[in-house]
Amino acid sequence: EPGAVIHEVNAVVDSVDGVDRGFWDRCDGGIVVTGLRPRTAYVLDVRARIAGAWTAWSHVAGWTGGEGPITVHLSPGERITCQVVREDGTPVVGAHVYGEVSEDTDEEDAYTGLDGRFSLTGLEGGLWKLRVSAPGLFSGVVPVLAGSRDVRLVVRLER
Repeated sequence: EPGAVIHEVNAVVDSVDGVDRGFWDRCDGGIVVTGLRPRTAYVLDVRARIAGAWTAWSHVAGWTGGEGPITVHLSPGERITCQVVREDGTPVVGAHVYGEVSEDTDEEDAYTGLDGRFSLTGLEGGLWKLRVSAPGLFSGVVPVLAGSRDVRLVVRLER
């Protein structure tokens, strides 16, 4: 959202060959990445937290270490909203929901409210793998497309 106060910025920098990772520091509204090898291709993922929620995201591929400053334009991230329910349709309160796009990405998480609903915000696009953790209940991995709204995740009793 233009003009919004960004409360936190997070950046992940990986070399394309997966050999090394850069380190980042906050600096006057920007990020300084150090430890990069010159003439090495990197992938940069940046996200911003506004008012407590991850709300903006950007992916920069093919960035070369040693090129100097770059400007990354953040776009609104995707959102997933779901309701966690038991097989009988009653909401699951306080369930911990985890989501990831792949094993190589950071995991996002949320807790369900009194109505069993939760939101994951500021997400990159794609197919997310969600897991629900609640005492005595099991969900397995549930694929949900980023941008999906009002998805019902049904959990069953562990056996």
